[in-house]
Amino acid sequence: MQPKALVCCCARHLVEQQDGTRPGKASMLALERHRSTSILLATTARLTTLRALYEQAIQQGYQAEAPQGLHQTKKGPGQGTEGRSRGCFDAKNARAAVRACAPIVPGDVRPSPCGIRTTARAAGASSTGANHDCVKRLLVTGASGLVGSHLLRQAAGWFESVGTWHSFRPEGLPGRIELLDITDPIAVGAFLDGFQPQYIIHCAAMSDSVRAEREPDIARQLNVTATAALVRHAERIRARLVFLSSDVIFDGRKNAPYVEDDPPSPLGVYAATKRDAELAVRDGCDDWLIARTSLIYGPSPRGDRSVNERLGAAIGEGRRITLFVDEFRCPISVVDLAAALLELVDSPHRGVFHLAGPERINRYDLGLAFARHFGWPTTTMEACKISDVPMSPPRPADVTLDCRKALAVLKAKPRGVAEGLRGLPAR
Repeated sequence: MQPKALVCCCARHLVEQQDGTRPGKASMLALERHRSTSILLATTARLTTLRALYEQAIQQGYQAEAPQGLHQTKKGPGQGTEGRSRGCFDAKNARAAVRACAPIVPGDVRPSPCGIRTTARAAGASSTGANHDCVKRLLVTGASGLVGSHLLRQAAGWFESVGTWHSFRPEGLPGRIELLDITDPIAVGAFLDGFQPQYIIHCAAMSDSVRAEREPDIARQLNVTATAALVRHAERIRARLVFLSSDVIFDGRKNAPYVEDDPPSPLGVYAATKRDAELAVRDGCDDWLIARTSLIYGPSPRGDRSVNERLGAAIGEGRRITLFVDEFRCPISVVDLAAALLELVDSPHRGVFHLAGPERINRYDLGLAFARHFGWPTTTMEACKISDVPMSPPRPADVTLDCRKALAVLKAKPRGVAEGLRGLPAR
């Protein structure tokens, strides 16, 4: 393709992206093939200039042609619904790409040579895991949240992604960001009919357990009813669905790590809605995967969603903080969790998987680890036992997750707290 043709191809992609329409297949394929070229610099990537070039090219009868051979899609082992390609997402390369963008902060997105926002790949990273012969469409609900935002960052360049938001619109994320009320089943159905995703990762939820106790009906509507409707629509369009669940569906009284087949025994409203949402996923569609995770640390678009962000805010305000020495969890970096979810959604695996960090650690020791990394004072941090503080809902004492099933299939393994924190800026 000649330089002028490449400019026109990129222009068409940006115009279609700006207008909210799906990029043409030919322009996407040509753009992907020439992504590494240096022909088009940032100065020519301005939308107004590219729009003018595109319109001029259309007037001259220009039509982009896809490179030969790129329309051929092979079916591999484990391929499910027709047109779905398995094994394309390379979690190791994707996570390395995110590390190359360090420090990871909200809005940190690297522009590609063609001016389209995408997650930068690490220098020298292999792309052998990626199959760009087909465009794989991924829907991420809750893109304004902690996990959803990182999914969009890491999915860039591997999927054609759309993220949904409702109460807060995130800025600086790659892919399309669309407003959607997930509690409106008609709107959800129309949205899926328009985008036709092959993959859905459902992160949207009311995750505040205290608020769930105060507003149980709203919690059930958001966490259970909306999930059930999404599951029905996913099954109707034959999309693969991954549901993000939690370790708190267990009561913490097993005195041993929980495996995927252990029966849930929730202690509060939020935990009960997660259990019921899991049942809706199991019963409502054929191609599903449930990922139960634990405490998540890392940066969120709002700056107040992760366990370290909330603790840091409390310390900054000088509040007294009680951290339990007998509450054990397996914290995981949001970067590692997002990589694992993308690897699993683009795989033949189904069923329940535990996705958590490799360390069993109590809340107090986790708080000290955060304080050491971020340079926080510890004078307001107080160690105590769960029995010392009356709480509603009650805290499960030990919900350590056995993750051997996931570790057996994941290429990129979740890191421990100390290693995971190295990717975060010390503030």
